[in-house]
Amino acid sequence: MDHQFYYDGNAPDLGWSAHDHEGGRPDKIIMDAEDEVRELSQRQIDRVRSETMMKVLNFVLEDWRRDSDLESVGRKVLCMAKFVAHKAVDDMSLGEIAKASGETKAALSARIRKKCNRPIEAAGGVAQARFQQSPDQRAVSAKAQMGNKNRAGK
Repeated sequence: MDHQFYYDGNAPDLGWSAHDHEGGRPDKIIMDAEDEVRELSQRQIDRVRSETMMKVLNFVLEDWRRDSDLESVGRKVLCMAKFVAHKAVDDMSLGEIAKASGETKAALSARIRKKCNRPIEAAGGVAQARFQQSPDQRAVSAKAQMGNKNRAGK
């Protein structure tokens, strides 16, 4: 198409105009959505941070009144830190963290699954830390271990 022809306002009549469909244009929809987005004030950000921190503390300390065991609180904090790959424990293996907290690797893995994975999955989310097997792989591994008598507690 000759651009000079188009820009002089002599475009051929196609029976409709882009302006007739102004509301359905993707760029218009995006611009309207951007106009509706408002920036959070620092006060709102601080409120969200505070609420989040309180939820984390409630989660960590939920058993404190019933059983004020400092080691169990520490273990819960370590399992959450490993799950979210916090830099303090990210370079440590599960075995190293388990040994440092006085438990087995299997116990730490079970705690992470119970305290981190299950609540997220119960809410409909997908929870898998990068060091964890996928649910399909867990099923394959469990099937392969069936009949193994060399396991503790079996």
